[in-house]
Formats: sequence, structure tokens, C-alpha cells
Amino acid sequence: MKILERYNTAIHTSNLNPDVTTTYSDLDVIGAAGLAARYEPMGVALARMLGGGGDSDVVAVMAEAAFIRSHSIKGGRLTRLQAVDISKAVLAWFRNGRCDPCGGTGGRIIPGTPSLGDDCPVCKGTRKIIFETQFRQEWREIARWLSSEVERSQINAGLIAMKKIAPTLNL
Repeated sequence: MKILERYNTAIHTSNLNPDVTTTYSDLDVIGAAGLAARYEPMGVALARMLGGGGDSDVVAVMAEAAFIRSHSIKGGRLTRLQAVDISKAVLAWFRNGRCDPCGGTGGRIIPGTPSLGDDCPVCKGTRKIIFETQFRQEWREIARWLSSEVERSQINAGLIAMKKIAPTLNL
């Protein structure tokens, strides 16, 4: 089980008693995530959000990052409200970017059969809403950057949490 999946299980447990027979208990995983949050706050906040938690922490971190980043690209200064809007849209795409016309299958269902025909004209067979079309042209660079930061943060948070917990594991 991946560390982020283990974290999602741990945050929903009702038993956080320390277990001396293992070093990979729910309490250990939550502690490791807390230590990882020091170095990768957005990644741990994303893990919590995707595990069923709220998104206010993630939106705040992403909006601040987008606002700062927008001042470093040519002609792309965002207001704080625009940065929040872009952050929410990026998170919405990560949470549920499924293409509605094809139901996330990537193709059109042939009437009278359970099989798929041609690629969906909306998502072009990708099964997700096309990311680029969710944003105004002048916001797309920031949105792409935020999307890559979400992916990078999730990876780094898992790696950092595993590094924090690994010395106590009997491997």
C-alpha cells in the first residue's frame, strides 16, 4: 500500500492508540505526514483533501503560489481573487475531471451494444475533460504550472513521509 493511501486510511481511523508491535501504525503514518508537511505543505494538504477532507488549506496555498508565479511571467499578473478562482478550477479538475458526455469511457457507446465506437468528440478518448479548455487563454500558463505543482507536491509528500517513517521500519 502506498504511503498516501495509508495516510488516507489513517486519518479516518477511530483508533489512534500507539501499537508497540509495529512501526507502521496509523499514529506513525500521521506523525510522518505531519513531519512531511513541514517540507511539502501543499502535498500533505492535497493528500488530506483527496482523502475526503476540505480543500480550504490547499486552495490557500495554491492561490498564493499562483499569485506569486503570475508576477514572474510576462503580462500575466493575477489579482488574488483570480488566483483563488484558478486554484479552485485546477483542484476541481483533479477531483472530478471525468468527461460527462462519454461518462469517462473515452468513446461513444454503439446503440444496442455494450461496446464502444469512435473516440468521444469532447474528450478525444482521454476520458477526462480537456484541461486547457477550462481556462481563459491568458490564465492557461498559470493553470498548467499549478497542475504540475499539484502532481509534484503529491509525489514529494509521499517520498518525504516515507523517509521520515522508514528508519523505524523493519525492512
